[in-house]
Amino acid sequence: MKRIMHPAQRISGIMAVGLLVALLTVPALADQEVSETVKAKSNGVVLVENIAGSIEVIGWDRDEVKVEGRLTGDVEKVEVDGGKKVTIEVKYPRNMKNMTGGADLVIHVPAGSRVDIECISAWIDVQGVTGTVDAESISGAVTIKGDCEEIEAESISGSITVDSEAREISVGSISGRPIVS
Repeated sequence: MKRIMHPAQRISGIMAVGLLVALLTVPALADQEVSETVKAKSNGVVLVENIAGSIEVIGWDRDEVKVEGRLTGDVEKVEVDGGKKVTIEVKYPRNMKNMTGGADLVIHVPAGSRVDIECISAWIDVQGVTGTVDAESISGAVTIKGDCEEIEAESISGSITVDSEAREISVGSISGRPIVS
């Protein structure tokens, strides 16, 4: 016996399958791996912006910036733009309340770069950079090691550790503990 489906039943079935596919793909979007490389000047500028997670910056002897890491929760993507300066920006949904997850990034930069990092609830670790480093986190720890040209490190409630022979070091924290050696 042949069964005849009413058009509304057929549409309902298609919608149910579509909804199931959409629900199954959401977790795949929640945790993403990032790996991107762009050309950079050996003494250029690298700007990094991230709300939550971690940022590890490592100076190396290549004229390129390599960004690797993992995106979790509500993070949409990481935009990496090259040119005169390299910008790395972690994108989150606009007007989001109760955000989850973050971006944990490892970024290799030319050692002589000027590195500017801004984040809210992320820890920052910089090593092997010989150019100027400016690192700011509101509630994350900041650690900078190496013979940087100049260092400016700020955190409102996170600890700051600087181990460098930089000619100029500026450290500021409201409730964190700064250590300079």
